[in-house]
Order: sequence, then structure tokens, then C-alpha cells
Amino acid sequence: MNKPLLLMSLILLIACGDSGSNLREVERPQDVVSKRIQVYSDSIYNRMAGEWKAYYEVFPSEAAYANWMYATRYAGQEDYKKLLMEGIKTYPANPTLLYLAGMRAHKMPSSDSDLALTIRAAELDPSYMDPWFNLVTEFLSRGEMEKMDNALQRLLQGGGISEEVMDYNYNLLANLEKNAILITNGDNDTYPGWILQRILNHRPDVKIVNRSLLNTNWYVFHVIRQGVPRFITNTELEELKKSTRGPWDDVLINRIIEAGSDEHIPVYFSHTLYLTKGISESMKNGRNLGLATLVTPTDELYSDQILRVADLWINDFRTSGMESWQLRYGTKASAGLRLMGNYAEGILTMVKELDSTHPEFSVELFEWYQDYCLELLSDGSRDAIGSTWAEISTHKTIQAWCRQERYLQD
Repeated sequence: MNKPLLLMSLILLIACGDSGSNLREVERPQDVVSKRIQVYSDSIYNRMAGEWKAYYEVFPSEAAYANWMYATRYAGQEDYKKLLMEGIKTYPANPTLLYLAGMRAHKMPSSDSDLALTIRAAELDPSYMDPWFNLVTEFLSRGEMEKMDNALQRLLQGGGISEEVMDYNYNLLANLEKNAILITNGDNDTYPGWILQRILNHRPDVKIVNRSLLNTNWYVFHVIRQGVPRFITNTELEELKKSTRGPWDDVLINRIIEAGSDEHIPVYFSHTLYLTKGISESMKNGRNLGLATLVTPTDELYSDQILRVADLWINDFRTSGMESWQLRYGTKASAGLRLMGNYAEGILTMVKELDSTHPEFSVELFEWYQDYCLELLSDGSRDAIGSTWAEISTHKTIQAWCRQERYLQD
């Protein structure tokens, strides 16, 4: 080694001192992303927050601080807001920190200052998708529909929603009767539906009602203006909120079911809904139809409804996202992967009804399950569903597979 290089190496070693060993010990943790993409438990988010804090202390940077704040937020740590504002002071032009700061109040619509933070985050990095999700609902709450559509277009063009999630929502909407009302749960069964309806003109006749947003006054009357039959008045809503502790979504959903029944409009629950006592009761009394449950009365025979859904499922459902490399070989924490079990459960429901009357549909649905669902399920889910196949179907093709996989004994 020549003398200048040797001298420089000695200077670096002296400057690093003991920290040289620390630099080697601290590895860059896994990036933290929105729960729309990956979902972990609180304990894992706590661990990730600790890892990113340790990494930031050795390698301070905007990216490290942003990851630390994302994990801290999802872990629900008490000092999150204080740390976030310290980060904003240090990195005032970081899109992630600005986006998180714009969400501090969790009110809808948010204050003008918080909205400005979200808009600034989107302007600084238009390819960063998280702010656009917030802007969709912010503009919706303010009645700025052209701006809402622009934000939805950004999500579509920027790949803010994975292909399998878009496919799932396409199939969910295709599953429904004309002019139906669909009660959805959160981001992965609402934003894609809005994109499909408002940007791609797929099933604009369906009225999507987001369960979470029903807890805001403005949204209740927005969906009524959009064509959901009037299920409550201003006075009744104020009385409800005075007399009943929130959230009020279950009460309002029951009102929507009653209004739909009175006007002969079918109301469906998406199978993505998290279950409460009220939701479970309505689903128990409803009709399970593939990816959704019909919770209003109907004169149509259940067997005819199942047959219609099975035909749509086999011939019209989109599946390209389910075959993607990212879904099949990516992280098991993928939010899209969590939707895939709904396909398997929907197929089993239909086969229970069709196995004795339309065995040809049973086999086609079984083959669809093998082609698209089987490899996407966890080992536990795959075995549980395999055992169910053995119980519900008498078709020789299905029974042969069940024997081969040892779900059925000779």
C-alpha cells in the first residue's frame, strides 16, 4: 500500500475509534410499508421500531427516520407524535414524514393545515402512493370530485394497488346484482372499487358504502345523495350520537339493510368485513354468494343465485393478479395474499349447493381452486379446506384428489 493510502486508512481508523465495530454490527432493517401492502402484528412493529431506532442512531438519514416513524406509528407507541414532529424539524422536505404528520388528527375532513401537509408530500414525490390514498377521501369529504378522480387516477397509474387486489375487487363487483349496495370495510375493498367504477366504468350501478366512513356525518349524507335510499335524517343521526356510544356503523348498516329491503334494493356484505355481533347476525340470516353475502330478502331461489355466481366465477373472473410472481413468491405478510382465502371459502359454499344438482360446476370450481388458490394458502388453511372438500363433494374427480392428498381414507 502506498503511503498516502496508508495514512488515510490510519486516520479513518482513529476517527472511528470503537464505533467501527458498531458500524459492522448494525444491519439495515426491513423497510416498513403501509398496511395496505403488508400487515404484521403489534409485537413485530414494536421490534421493527426498535431496530430502526438503533439503525438511525448509527446511520442517521431521512429514510431511516421515516421507517422508524412508520413502525412506531403502527406499534402505537406513546411518544410517536413527539418523535414525528422532531423528525419534521430535522427533515422538513421528507414526503413520508409530511404524510404521517398530515394524519395526526385522524379526522375527516382534516384541517386545512394537515391537508396541506399531505398535498406537499404528494408534490415532493408523486410516485409515493400513500398520500394519494388520503387525498382521495379528503377530496371526497370536501365534495371536490374532480380532484378525487385525479387522485384515484394517480393510484391506478402509479401501481398504488396491486394487481391481485384490483382483480379481487373487479370480481367482487361482478358478483353482485344490478343496482346493489355493497358494504365494504377498508382500503383494500374500497379504493379499488372506486377506481373500477369512477375511472374504468366497471359496475358504476353498484353503490359502495364504506363501513369506517359511516362514523362521519358528512359521509352518511354523501351516500344518500349518491343513491342509497334515505336511511336516516339529520335529526335522527344527532339523536343516535347522543344516545349511543360510538362507533355507530353497525346501527347505520342495519338502517341501510332496512331501507334496501323496503325499496327492494339488494344489500350485500363484502366478505372482507371484520365481524361484530351485529354484522355476524346479519350474515347468519343472509345468503352466502361467493365473495359477498346478500343480507336483504329475495324471492329468487338460492340454487339459482348460486348457479349464476358459479357461472360468472368460472367464465368472467379476472385471475392474472393471482398468478403474479410477487403474490406467489413474495412476503407472506402481503395484504393481497390475505384476500385469497375468500376465494376458497366462496367456492366451498357454492359446491355444497351444486354438488348434487350441477356436478359439472362442482368440478370446474374445484379445478379453479387448484389452478389459482391452492398454492396461495397457508399450510393450515390448505389442510382445513382439503378436509372440507372431502366432506362436501361426492364427485369422483374430487374424491380421487382427496384420497391422493390423504384427506379421504379408503
